Amino acid sequence: YTRIYSQKILDYFVVFSSISCGRGNAGQTNYGYANSTMERICEQRQKDDLPALAIQWGAIGDVGMVIENLGSNDTVIGGTLPQRMTSCLETIDYFLQQSTNIPIVSSYILAEKLQKTSGSSTISISLIETIANI
Repeated sequence: YTRIYSQKILDYFVVFSSISCGRGNAGQTNYGYANSTMERICEQRQKDDLPALAIQWGAIGDVGMVIENLGSNDTVIGGTLPQRMTSCLETIDYFLQQSTNIPIVSSYILAEKLQKTSGSSTISISLIETIANI
């Protein structure tokens, strides 16, 4: 019954997921599965010609767990930086304006190359090299 009405009156159906669902994160299996469930709902809604979009967010800056517990907006988490709130709002607007039938999208800020100091010289280390050495 609700699907009949939602098709007529809903322009958007958006859920916020996490990149831990699509890429994994140690200790967050249940969280990843819960986000995956929301994403499967969006996939099914799109198959049924209903509006649906799941946005997998990386760490969010300015507010929340990362800022309160792990540091600042410059804290590198799993090779990413917290995405500032203004960027999140612009990203939502961008995703909602797309006319594609992609039910799941991601938004995160990739950290730039890390630098390691060795004595008096600085060595650039790419993100790929850093991850490969974990």
